[in-house]
Parts: sequence; structure tokens; C-alpha cells
Amino acid sequence: MDEKTVSTLERIQQAALDEFSEKGFLGASLRQIVKNAGVTTGAFYGYFSSKEALFASIVEPHAAALMGRFMEAQTSFAELPEEQQPDHMGVESSDCVHWMVDYICRHREPV
Repeated sequence: MDEKTVSTLERIQQAALDEFSEKGFLGASLRQIVKNAGVTTGAFYGYFSSKEALFASIVEPHAAALMGRFMEAQTSFAELPEEQQPDHMGVESSDCVHWMVDYICRHREPV
């Protein structure tokens, strides 16, 4: 994508993030998002098929990161020999929870 296209996409997503944060998903207005992004409705639909698709583009990368880290912790624990698991009970989950809290703090608005 060229620089102008990325800029337009970023403006739409930032306007949406602001609108979703202020009014929640149901209260957010696509018309207001488009207006605040400084784009036309046609330009919006060039990027997204719906408000739901826009919301997903903001939230899903973070949900995937969090779920991915959770699954890594689960797999890591499950791969330990059974006799080692009691000694590691809580270690992987504690590391995972700390990572998740740090991640959420770093990405507070979209999460």
C-alpha cells in the first residue's frame, strides 16, 4: 500500500477507536467515524464492509496475541513430563498472566 492509503486506513481506524471507546460498539456511529476520519462513506467501504469488520480489524490482532500466548503456556505445561508438572503448577500460568497484563497495559485502548 502506498503512503496515502495507509494514512487513510489509519485515520479510519483511529476515528473508530475513539468512537468505540467513547460510545461502545452499539452506540458508535459509522457516520460519525467517517466524518471524524475525514473520509467519504465510499472511501470507508473501500476498506471495510461494515462497522463489524472495522471493529474486528482493531480488536482481533490483540485477541489473537492474547489467545496465542495463553495457548503457548498451556502447551508448554502439557509438554512437561507428568512427574514435573506438579513443580511447575502455576509457573507457566503466572508468567502468562504477567505477560498478558503487560500487553493489555501497553495496548489499553484497543483491548
